[in-house]
Amino acid sequence: MIIVKIPDFLDGKSPLLDADLQEQLAPYLGKMPHSVTLKVVYDQKVEKSLEAANFYLSFAALSPQLNIELYSSKELPDEVIKAMQGSERLPFCTLFNFEGKPGKVSFRGIPGGKEINSFLLAILRLSGFEGLKPDQELLDAVQKLDSLNHPQTIQIMVSLACSHCSKMVENSQALAIASKNVSAEMIDATLYPDLIEKYSIKRVPMTFLDGVEVLGEKTSLDIAEILLEQANKKTEVSSVLRDAVSYPN
Repeated sequence: MIIVKIPDFLDGKSPLLDADLQEQLAPYLGKMPHSVTLKVVYDQKVEKSLEAANFYLSFAALSPQLNIELYSSKELPDEVIKAMQGSERLPFCTLFNFEGKPGKVSFRGIPGGKEINSFLLAILRLSGFEGLKPDQELLDAVQKLDSLNHPQTIQIMVSLACSHCSKMVENSQALAIASKNVSAEMIDATLYPDLIEKYSIKRVPMTFLDGVEVLGEKTSLDIAEILLEQANKKTEVSSVLRDAVSYPN
């Protein structure tokens, strides 16, 4: 079911979802026990944004369990604004689970090419698909992160042709879906040249884990340990600052 009135300037078709790929995806999407909603924000004046809107519309049409809500960049509901975390970079898609709760996974760009796998897996996980229950490693990672008392954001810079990027996105998003403290975002670096220049990105995936730049593919446990290490460092710094304020020289 699609929850939108499609604007006249969108046709709901995407060259990234040809007939062969749609046929491959259909059996997996047919296993969704519950619905998932795609909340998409795009800019009508930007070609890549329109391409993204058409991609998400085309993908949502593959299953009656997929809902989609389209928004211009000017009128956004509070839950989408919160998911965007202060960044106005478009196109943007965030997923909500079958209970209508934020899935804490999002995509800035089009998750086509190699990223179609991570996109599909995030949808299946949020639908409650039994075949993707957390394994022991993921449960161990979640247990570590559940000790934190503040949210953590994972941002993965990718290119759609990168064979290692999709796995890093998948591991990060699996962690975000399973943990109460983590959100994960795929960013197609090729859409944002300013980010490539700012962070001197020469290889992907480049992942930002609570401010730490990490190159290459990491497991969910690796990611959890880096986030915990950063949280502990911040606690130590905070403690030192409190002592400095309490006991000035």
